[in-house]
Amino acid sequence: MMSKTEPWLSGSRTGISPFLAPLLYSFDQAREDLERFTEGLTSEQIWAQHGSVNPVGREVRHIGGAVDRLMTYLQGRQLDERQLGELQTEFEAGASRKELLAGMDAAFRRAEAVVRS
Repeated sequence: MMSKTEPWLSGSRTGISPFLAPLLYSFDQAREDLERFTEGLTSEQIWAQHGSVNPVGREVRHIGGAVDRLMTYLQGRQLDERQLGELQTEFEAGASRKELLAGMDAAFRRAEAVVRS
């Protein structure tokens, strides 16, 4: 079975500086990997705590939130009320796999808009 080409080898990111493209490819890679590696997990599995290891759901939520916060700082701004609220709830269980991946994707899309501007 032939494996899929990794995003950074695909050449799909055109019209952007070669210095910025790796960042956007990393977003693509994270999307693909998290979609694949969380497929089939139940909500209980996504939010299960195993010893001192954070639940998968918390980490997926944190990825999107961290990217969003870093882009805010990159623009020389302070975190707004939405971001502060999301930061306070990163550890809260409950979001489905679909919701978690959609939230991360939305953060990546906002970051891409910043990078492209």
